[in-house]
Amino acid sequence: MGAGPLLNLNRACQTCDAVSETELETRVLTIQDRHHALLQRAARATTEMLDAIVAAKKGGVGEPDLQKAAAQHRKAQWRLDFVAARTERHRDRFGPNPKVICSRFAPIPS
Repeated sequence: MGAGPLLNLNRACQTCDAVSETELETRVLTIQDRHHALLQRAARATTEMLDAIVAAKKGGVGEPDLQKAAAQHRKAQWRLDFVAARTERHRDRFGPNPKVICSRFAPIPS
C-alpha cells in the first residue's frame, strides 16, 4: 500500500479543498479519533452483550431465547469486524493503524 494522503495533503486534498494543510490535518485526525472512539464503544458493547448471554445461560434462560440473542450478537460482531477491517486497510501518517479490534467469534461457553 502506498503512502497515505496525510503525507501529502497538498496533492491529496488541496486540489479540491481550499484550506490550509494544518486545517485539513486537524479535520482528518479529529474524524479518525472520533471513529476510533466509536469502534471502541461498539467493541465494549459486543463484549458486554456476549457476557450478558453467558449470564443468561447460567441463569437458566431457554435455548430458543439464547439462540436469538446469539444471532443478534453475531450480526453486531460481523458489522464491527467489517468496519474495523476496512479501517485497518487505510493508512495514516503514522503507518498501519495500530487500533485493531479483535474478533470474538467463539461459541457461547457452557
